[in-house]
Amino acid sequence: MSQIAFILPIYGKYDFARRCAISFFEFSPPDSFCVIVDDASPDFNRESVAWLRELPKDRFEFFRFETRGGLTRSWNWGLIQADRLGAEYACPGNSDLLFTEGWHIPLIHHLSHSFDLVGPITNAPGWRRDPLGEQRQNAFYYDPNYAASDSPEDLAAAATFFRQKYPIDVVFESAINGFFMMAKTAVWKSGAFDAAHVFNPSFPLVGNEDELQERWRRMNRRIGHAPSSFVFHYRAISRGDQYRCDGAFRSEGVVASRKFEIPDFCGVSQPYIPTYGQVVSYVNDAHRHYAECPLINELIDEGISGWLRREDALKLYELAFFSEGDVLELGCGHGLSTSIIAQAITDAAKRNSVLSVDLNPNHVSDAVANLKKRRLDDRVKVECGNAATYCEKLVKEGERFAFAFIDHAHDYRAVLAVCRQLANLIVEGGYCLFHDFNDVRNSDPGQSDYGVLQAVRDGLSPSKFEFCGVYGCTGLFKRASKAEG
Repeated sequence: MSQIAFILPIYGKYDFARRCAISFFEFSPPDSFCVIVDDASPDFNRESVAWLRELPKDRFEFFRFETRGGLTRSWNWGLIQADRLGAEYACPGNSDLLFTEGWHIPLIHHLSHSFDLVGPITNAPGWRRDPLGEQRQNAFYYDPNYAASDSPEDLAAAATFFRQKYPIDVVFESAINGFFMMAKTAVWKSGAFDAAHVFNPSFPLVGNEDELQERWRRMNRRIGHAPSSFVFHYRAISRGDQYRCDGAFRSEGVVASRKFEIPDFCGVSQPYIPTYGQVVSYVNDAHRHYAECPLINELIDEGISGWLRREDALKLYELAFFSEGDVLELGCGHGLSTSIIAQAITDAAKRNSVLSVDLNPNHVSDAVANLKKRRLDDRVKVECGNAATYCEKLVKEGERFAFAFIDHAHDYRAVLAVCRQLANLIVEGGYCLFHDFNDVRNSDPGQSDYGVLQAVRDGLSPSKFEFCGVYGCTGLFKRASKAEG
């Protein structure tokens, strides 16, 4: 019986697949097995797979489909073979990987204890709907000086660094990217989509790992990644010609960009995912309430006029609850977001307070009245004024905040003016949450009064703020420490 079965899907790019397979056998236990699945590669011929002779002949099987079926079919087929072979662990992955010394040890450790699906860290985890999870699976998150090179010397050095810095029992619970996932073969079977498939065949290329992980979470299965396990990833090679390849194979080394780009969204609300690791689903029952409260046209109905989605409210409450200092709100409206923030800091039983600023005096009076009605006004100060001007005043007075919610305007100039002040207002490790960051009107030429996303991109210094994710229509950023920035 093999201990580990690696499912290696191929669609052309045989030079990447060859190097991937060779590195797998070099750095995996001697009883490991590789299931190689060719998805009707158009350039398949005898010469293109001659490299199979370089592999240990009793430790791999090669399958070829005559018609294209997608990555999901290859993974499903490989998992069937892993079960047939009696492998204890099965790993669907991509063909553009390079394994390193000891990659499997932390993953097996966590699968033998309390986790059901785990993955390594890498240089290029790929885009996820959970950008914070993507960032945390990135090698740069754990070593800012990581070289991102595919040379054997640099790969060995990186693997050694991560093994030595992070103990084997360290794991971060998060969604993981589909470039490489590992679970016990029995768990793959019990978590199958139907009698014939583990992965939902409706997702042949994109979204397959997201659907599987969402389904497994509903089954109370734990998912995470281990920073002491490192696998190099070239990215976007396995999927075929309808996807870009981020650079070609170069033996002298591939160097990746260290800049974390903000992905472009098209106004589609993104799911709520906790920022703080101690939150599994919800902070408490008051937090859960926003996932279950009544809605009016997809907006929460709390008896206060406002424009917050469930995901917006859930993220707002979580960040206010865990804030280690005072909270700044720019734009209170009628007090909906203000009441959520006030409720969170009250429930957290901390001594911090809230300062809310709004240009509209009617909004200020409404917010104050709604806070008093809910007995949440004792630690909230609501002021009338221009957001940018007020921020300048706060900077001069030396005020600092651990969390800021920015919703005072939608137009580019008004948001930009505030963004340029935030580095001097937010403490290191503090958060800024921008409402309407993920709004289709930001990219609509006909909506000249919308430019939140563009203002944030231009106004926040990449060396001082790191992008954490999109939740609902909000965008979250964290103030970097001096060591990080």
